[in-house]
Amino acid sequence: MNSGGAGFDLLMAPLERMTLQPLRERLIREASGRVLEVGAGTAVNMRHYDPAVVTSLDLTDQDLYLGYILRRRREHGPFPFPVNLSDADVRDLPFEDASFDTVVFTLLFCSVEDPSAGLAEIRRVLRPHGRAIFIEHVLPPRRPLSRAFRRLTPAWRRVASNCHLDRSTVPAIRAAGFDVTVVGSLAYGIFVGGIATLAL
Repeated sequence: MNSGGAGFDLLMAPLERMTLQPLRERLIREASGRVLEVGAGTAVNMRHYDPAVVTSLDLTDQDLYLGYILRRRREHGPFPFPVNLSDADVRDLPFEDASFDTVVFTLLFCSVEDPSAGLAEIRRVLRPHGRAIFIEHVLPPRRPLSRAFRRLTPAWRRVASNCHLDRSTVPAIRAAGFDVTVVGSLAYGIFVGGIATLAL
């Protein structure tokens, strides 16, 4: 759901204050070691990383958003750990196997064309005992809302950069070979945050 840089931040501001920011604060601080954030967008997560436990941070997104990431880094820097930027798609990450202790993605997989390919890449670059930390908006479980979300998705995709309102991302994460612990579910189940580890 990364669409529009500064305008996107402005649009999301009320939702961030009421819903997403507490979940970000709770989950992003769990990131540790060498961290990769895929689909970093406008880099709203940067201020939540704990410098006491993060040793380096790699941020990836498409070229459109790298300028916003740089601006955010200037606003909150200098950081006490290295921050690296890459123009990369989650389906084709430019990193070696088992490179990261933590992979973070937030509000990303609603718009990824092939979620299974992106999740396979996250699995590939994650170390065996690493963790994936996520916050996603998903198809809500209750029928009136889920029916409305399915009906709205075709039109919404056209105006919101391929954002799908009807994705079932948590089952997709499990299907990609992860064990998932859901930490928070907000707004009638529309937003879900959790931690995923490689299934044994």
